[in-house]
Amino acid sequence: MPNCKSNTEKTNIIQCCISLYPLGLEDYGSMINSCISKTDFSEVEVTYGNMNTQIKGERECVFSIVKKLYEVASNIHDNVIMNVAYSNCCP
Repeated sequence: MPNCKSNTEKTNIIQCCISLYPLGLEDYGSMINSCISKTDFSEVEVTYGNMNTQIKGERECVFSIVKKLYEVASNIHDNVIMNVAYSNCCP
């Protein structure tokens, strides 16, 4: 992961909203919680919601974490959909 704490310029701070859909799983909550527990969020701010997770931080950290979340999810379950919306104007 890039050195995320060294660059704090406002222009490099972004936020994203992630929704993960493991298709065909009745117990999707456990799968999503497993993905969260296997991902390091120490370099960003995270807000967990019932319908999505919001991540705020340095651009490269956020992108890296979203990639990691997708890799973890697709390793746990074969059929996943991840919707991600990024913003650099409303972090």
